Amino acid sequence: MSMDIQPALCLGQERSLTDRRTVSNALWNSYQAKDGKWVMLVMPQTDRYWPSFCKAIGKPEWEKDPRFDSHMKRIQENLTLIPMFEEIIASKTAAEWEEIAQEYDLVLGRIQTPLEVANDPQAWENDFFTEVDYPIAGRLRLLSSPVKFSKMPASVRFGAPQLGQQTEDVLLGLDYTWDDIARMKNEGVII
Repeated sequence: MSMDIQPALCLGQERSLTDRRTVSNALWNSYQAKDGKWVMLVMPQTDRYWPSFCKAIGKPEWEKDPRFDSHMKRIQENLTLIPMFEEIIASKTAAEWEEIAQEYDLVLGRIQTPLEVANDPQAWENDFFTEVDYPIAGRLRLLSSPVKFSKMPASVRFGAPQLGQQTEDVLLGLDYTWDDIARMKNEGVII
């Protein structure tokens, strides 16, 4: 989310949204597949991917087409390419495009909802999430720390404390006595 947050930090304003129908690089854009799901192409180095992309979409003749035979020409022809890609991507399901991308070594992924991500086996395998036992709710699924250190790995060992669970420790750390704590409990100031 850094591309969204940075303008807010520096400029005090929201980042303007990009219109996917007018992005300069048609190979770095989102497209709706036949099944209604969306896929994202992320190939900023179009010269590297263009030949295999043309084969993957069944348009090998586009590789040498003078309108599209360089990165700069593809950028200049973005408004021509985007609707053509929309039509082609809409001809297959997102899963079919994922298989094609694997076969042709393209950078394409299905855009997932938060619920789909939360249930994605690969996200779990990559330790994006963890589970902890929580006294009231039982087993909770949580986000893991986004920071990964090789020598001091971060981990989530327990959920947030329950209301009042650490009150005594905090007050003792602030030099209150056990008598002070007992009095505050009797007066209903703390639980």
